[in-house]
Amino acid sequence: MPGTKPARNLKWRCKGLSFDFDLGVQCLKRYQNLIAGFVTVLLAAVIFYSSGFIQKSVNTALGPDFMPKLTAVLMGVLGLALIIREVLSLRKGNPSDAKENAERPMQGKGLMTLIKNNLDIVTLALLGLYAIGISKLGFLLASTLYMIIHTTLMLLNQKRNYLLIVLYSAGFSTAMYYLFVKVLHVMLPV
Repeated sequence: MPGTKPARNLKWRCKGLSFDFDLGVQCLKRYQNLIAGFVTVLLAAVIFYSSGFIQKSVNTALGPDFMPKLTAVLMGVLGLALIIREVLSLRKGNPSDAKENAERPMQGKGLMTLIKNNLDIVTLALLGLYAIGISKLGFLLASTLYMIIHTTLMLLNQKRNYLLIVLYSAGFSTAMYYLFVKVLHVMLPV
């Protein structure tokens, strides 16, 4: 189009230092798993610290701070595992697949491409539907359906064994229901 300037590489200069915007974006993409690991560990520490302020109204073996602390510890361990994995792969000179995925955008049109390109938004929408589904369908059915759909979405680019996905989803949902209702004596919608 006449009158438009061609796109150029954005560069910032300050006191003899230059910053190439595209290089900065590539650097962030290269270290995104490392950054995510540190953010996860930091968030786990905040959750663990904050759970100490939960008021105890009844003296029981497992207080109300047990589950948040357990979640925080698991998050911290997973964040540390992500950091260690990424540091080891960076030392070998091959950062994880984030750089490869960034260099090859998904081609094509249609619903499946839209889902692949926006998997995070689809996951959030699916979680919202799951929250609504628990009250309408009950914990067992809603959890099983959620896990089947979400596992299928996560395996879009791979060969899927639907029987294994259904068995895993139903088994895990049933085990969680049994754990909460029979062992921990927590009521769940049936």
